Amino acid sequence: IKQNNIKIICIDGITCSGKTHFSKLLDKQLKKKNKNTQIVINNLFLYSRVQRIKLIPKFSLHPKNNQGYLHYNQSKINLLLFSIKNKKKIIFKNLYNRKNGKNNLKMTFDFRKTNMIILEGLYSLENIKNFKNEIYSILIYENIYNCLIRKIIRIRDKKISIQNVITEFTNLHLNSFLYYLKKFHFDLNLKIHNNKFVFNKLSKRKQILL
Repeated sequence: IKQNNIKIICIDGITCSGKTHFSKLLDKQLKKKNKNTQIVINNLFLYSRVQRIKLIPKFSLHPKNNQGYLHYNQSKINLLLFSIKNKKKIIFKNLYNRKNGKNNLKMTFDFRKTNMIILEGLYSLENIKNFKNEIYSILIYENIYNCLIRKIIRIRDKKISIQNVITEFTNLHLNSFLYYLKKFHFDLNLKIHNNKFVFNKLSKRKQILL
């Protein structure tokens, strides 16, 4: 690893597929090899839950405008990428708080000594498609019904009905992620089998079918 060139590993997959769990396992293994790694969670740059609900009709009107572009604060993501590229320290305010669905988190990222970043979250490749650093992309596969069950269990805002979650998952998440899969190539595919991440060599066509 060159000292002045940060490598990026993107961990992606449909919502609730196991991205965060895998990222933590990977980070632990890399640190054992004395890699100065840092996990960056893409969801921190989401707009608030209320704002995203208002944006859903726009997605319906423009299906090629993927969910990632509509739901994530692109200006903050660009600031993040600038800080990574230039190995700087940056403080963000009003990041997304998963516990309450609001933009009220404050967080500091320090990339001055980092040589490897694990970027975890939906549409990671979309957000860094113009980034010049070396990127390795990993796609996590999981049965979509298992993902939906986890998403329902994870509902924190009791004002949102289970039916609305299912509708959003089927009409928005799946359609948007299908478009995303058609657009990008992943270097490695991992499938969850018996609670383990297993290498799975798949063609682009099989990825889309799954």
